[in-house]
Amino acid sequence: MAHPRPVGNVTTMTSWRRRATVILAGAIVIVGCTRPEDDQRARETLPPASVGGVETTDAPDETEPTTPTTESTTPESAESTTPEPAAEPTTPPTSEPAPPTTQAATTTPSTAPPDSPDDLVLTFDSIGPWRFGDRDVDVVPGLAAILGDPVDDVLAAFPVADEGMFLDETGEQAYVSPYGRTVCFAVALCAQFGAGAPETLILTGWRLAEEAPPDLATEDGVTIGSTWAEHADVITVDPLDSCFQVGYADAGGIDVVLLSDTDSFAAPDDAGDLVAGDPDPEQVTVIELRAGRHPTFVFADC
Repeated sequence: MAHPRPVGNVTTMTSWRRRATVILAGAIVIVGCTRPEDDQRARETLPPASVGGVETTDAPDETEPTTPTTESTTPESAESTTPEPAAEPTTPPTSEPAPPTTQAATTTPSTAPPDSPDDLVLTFDSIGPWRFGDRDVDVVPGLAAILGDPVDDVLAAFPVADEGMFLDETGEQAYVSPYGRTVCFAVALCAQFGAGAPETLILTGWRLAEEAPPDLATEDGVTIGSTWAEHADVITVDPLDSCFQVGYADAGGIDVVLLSDTDSFAAPDDAGDLVAGDPDPEQVTVIELRAGRHPTFVFADC
């Protein structure tokens, strides 16, 4: 006859089953309550598994954002937006001279040499296109091409310095430079040059004598043989700066020498003082024109 186990043992077995159930349920609860970031951190700290000598890692979670690569973000049309190189210029290089235009070919410079003596205008600082300061090696050939070869060409020295002027060896002539050259042409036009050396002579003046033809004139039309009356609005006479029947005047910066056929421009009285005369402008003619600087006589009476 079997004897039943004590009730206390049955109670004990039941108690162990309950404890096991509680422990298992707690473990399930603990596993179920683990945070995703703890699980991710655990995976990162674990070494990768090795399969057949090749390291493998867990695939990234599909819910995690992935960083876009350059290839996936660059549009395929980027290459088409790249600027094309500029086309080669079709015009000729700028270093090559441009072909002359019709206007340039027909334009005549304002300083072109005149073709004839009547086009050679005389001014207070020039002979036609040649101005005071131009070299004699340019002026003389230019004038010769219009007026013919010079009939007189004299080089003079003025070696003695005297109060800003230079005297010749006789002391009778004075000039503004140590050297002077006077070149005269058949039309009675003389060009005066001067400098500190014969190799650097420049134009300093011009003179038109009484034998000159009437086609050589100033800008105002004054020429040899003109009367004072014809150019009374241009010619200004200072009687007290004149000498008897020879009068000295000015016409726009040009020195004019006049000759009166009647009364004197100025004459001394019994006391030796100059007294202005009153010549008739109709009877006064131009006998010389000059401009610039020339050799002058130091002891001239008038």
